[in-house]
Parts: sequence; C-alpha cells; structure tokens
Amino acid sequence: MFFPNTFADKVVVITGGGTGIGKEIAREFSRLGAKLVIASRNPEHLEEAKKELGNPEDLLLLATDIKDSAQVKRLMQETVSRFGKIDILINNAGANFLSPAEKISDNGWHAVLAVVLTGTFYCMREALPYMKEKGFGRIINISSTTAWTGSPFMAHSGAAKAGIGGLTKTTAVEWASYGITVNEVCPGPVYTEGSKDRLWINEKIVETVRKGFPSGNFPAAKDVVGPVLFLASDYANSVNGASIAVDGGESLRYNPEFNSFL
Repeated sequence: MFFPNTFADKVVVITGGGTGIGKEIAREFSRLGAKLVIASRNPEHLEEAKKELGNPEDLLLLATDIKDSAQVKRLMQETVSRFGKIDILINNAGANFLSPAEKISDNGWHAVLAVVLTGTFYCMREALPYMKEKGFGRIINISSTTAWTGSPFMAHSGAAKAGIGGLTKTTAVEWASYGITVNEVCPGPVYTEGSKDRLWINEKIVETVRKGFPSGNFPAAKDVVGPVLFLASDYANSVNGASIAVDGGESLRYNPEFNSFL
C-alpha cells in the first residue's frame, strides 16, 4: 500500500516520538520519506531517536513539555522555520500509572490530564494556523480503548482519553472546511518497554490482561502504525472524526471461558 516515497513531501510532527508506539510510528514515516519532528519532554529519548531515525537533514528533535502552551507554540514555530509547513500531527505523548480512583492524588490526576488531554489540545491549537494557511492537514490522536470501556485503576487515564474522543470529533467538524481531517487511533493494552514499569508491574497483571485477548497475545507497538499511516495518507481523504481500535478484539470483552460452550 505504501511505497518508499509515499510521504516524501510531508512534514510530520510526533509527540512522544522517542519510545514505544511513537518511535514505531516515527520509524515508519522516516522509511517512507517524511521529514520528521520528534518532540519529547525527556532529552534521553530524543538521543535514542537521533540514533535510529533517518537523514539528519530531514529530522528535527525538540525537547518539549506539551503541558506548557508556550513550549508547544515554540515547537510548531521551529517546525515551520525549519521545514516551511506542518502537514501531519501525531498526538502520541502520554502519561499513566495504576491507582484505584479513590487513591489518585490531586497532583496525579492533574498530571495525567495535563499531558494526555490538555497537551493534545495545545498541540492541535498551535498547529492549526499553519495547516489552515496551506489548506491541508492530518491530525491523528493516539487515544485508547479505555475511553470506551473504562479500566480498573485507570480512572484518570480513561477520563483523559474519553476527552480526546470528544475533542477529535468536535474539531473534525469545525476544521473540515480548512482541508483538515482529525481522527483517533485507539490501542488496547500494549506491552512496551516504556509502560513496563508503570503498568505491567508484575506477571500476574500481565497474564490477567493477556487472557482478555482472543488471540492470547498483546498487540505490538508496531501494530498501531498501519492505521496511523492510512489516516495520514490520501487513501483517507474522506475519513474524518473516526475512531479505529487496535486491540485484537480485547475491547469486545472476550472471556476465554466462553470457548467451553463451543
């Protein structure tokens, strides 16, 4: 479907692009010829990206805390200063930890919503003028199936991801006349190195979640890449306000014990 130069004329901004799902997305856009801007609040993650991704002439790495609207504005300004435009924005940066709802502190609640929901809004708002100027834009928000299903110990994250769904659909309508589409990709539980210490804190949790997948296996971070590429491409010109699940059917609430009735 996608040839080596599919995105050769595109400038792609990816938040949280140095690890996990973001890194897989960045790697594939690089392979397909895009000019990449990788934003991360962790400079070490940017160094990792620098080692792995493409031609330095087509790569801009910027330490950015997306909770700070001034830093987000600078991110978009420097992108346009370097590459002249912004075609595609992938809002991938996230924050999460496990906690019963009653034990989430004020700081913990605000920290997750500030990155996941407010940070996504800041990035969309600051990219918008540049996309409007060109009459073209693709915005893809990385959300989660927890926005639809909820999940124990993730009240903060589920609330933030549900907010992304509302934001995605509202802006999809408001910005369509500018030549901009806004969609979301919603992974289910994905086992990555970045989430291992925050979410997959013991083998019992891992195995309990694994049983919820009809295949018996977690999706890989790279499984999220295909839907993102599709939504960023010309194949998706008329796809707007959509939510695509990448969870192997886990959000259908599969129960392996049901197989005994077959």
